[in-house]
Amino acid sequence: MGQLDPWSDGVLSREDLPQLDAEIDRLEAAAGNDVERGLVAALRALLTRWRDEPGLVLHWYGD
Repeated sequence: MGQLDPWSDGVLSREDLPQLDAEIDRLEAAAGNDVERGLVAALRALLTRWRDEPGLVLHWYGD
């Protein structure tokens, strides 16, 4: 997710899944409280749904 520009929009492709999985693992290891762990769990659930439903596309909308 470090490749995402917080000020620009973007689309994540299925080729990004391995890197996103690895980044979620790093975030999970670094989560220091229940709120952060909850956010990581929500991201993991989103990636799981995306993986399970091939027609879905993830769009990133920057600020």
